[in-house]
Amino acid sequence: MDKDAKFDLARAVGKTIAKKRVTLGLSQQQLAERLHIGDEAISRIERGTVIPNVARLSALADVFECGMDELIGKASNRASDQGAYLNNLLSRLKDTDREMMLDIIEKLVNRLTKKSTPR
Repeated sequence: MDKDAKFDLARAVGKTIAKKRVTLGLSQQQLAERLHIGDEAISRIERGTVIPNVARLSALADVFECGMDELIGKASNRASDQGAYLNNLLSRLKDTDREMMLDIIEKLVNRLTKKSTPR
């Protein structure tokens, strides 16, 4: 992974963590206290200056009551990580709503992958 890709990943993961923290109504200091780290460390993670290690991601997932895949899946460019993220989102829905979302996704993918025909 090149330097730019690592930076993009760190920023995306940090943004997800910040969003989860705000959704829970926690300040950076409160989150830091729960993780037994300094609030500057939370700031660096959220800004994308630092990528949290696996142990820290696990602790963050515990605080946010989510899977680690939810913290990195949206940020990753790997189809398997993104699939796990979508799986997590879809699993929260009722069967009928999940079917509707799958139809929407399928139609969108078909439209985006359709080769344009010459006029």
